[in-house]
Amino acid sequence: MLGGVILQGFKRKRDLALVAFLIFVLISIFYIKADNLALMIILSLISIAILLILINLNKKYYYAKLIYENQIFSVSKQNSISASKNENQAIVSGFGILYKNNVYKWNTDGIKGARLIRIHIGLETVKFTFGTNGKSFIIELLHEIENKDQMGKIVDKLWFETGIRAKQETI
Repeated sequence: MLGGVILQGFKRKRDLALVAFLIFVLISIFYIKADNLALMIILSLISIAILLILINLNKKYYYAKLIYENQIFSVSKQNSISASKNENQAIVSGFGILYKNNVYKWNTDGIKGARLIRIHIGLETVKFTFGTNGKSFIIELLHEIENKDQMGKIVDKLWFETGIRAKQETI
């Protein structure tokens, strides 16, 4: 249950930021009553910084959950060169990829957001190219597609969900 573990990580970080925010707000309120203005201002600024971090973590959790709940396929094959078990584990959806505890999203931020540009499914890897004006990113994952029917289903689902027809090598 790779996605569940990744989602729990995002949720845990978000919840910790929420607790820290509430603690700093309560301490700030205490110092309002204690008449220590300088300390109250410093604690309020820290609370604002934690609030901004909390908003960012909540967005990441939202997109991670969106990707997990709408997954097209997941990849858990290990690269023999990789030192870590989680090196090539990922979840792919029409909204993006959860990969290495990061959220790579596309087609979600309107005109200015990242767009999925190209998908290439090789004999052992699947490569996603996405980005914005002149700046693109490539993520290449080892896949576990074993036969032509399975590859065809994934290609069709990717096309339906993203509007991009994957280029494929024959198995």
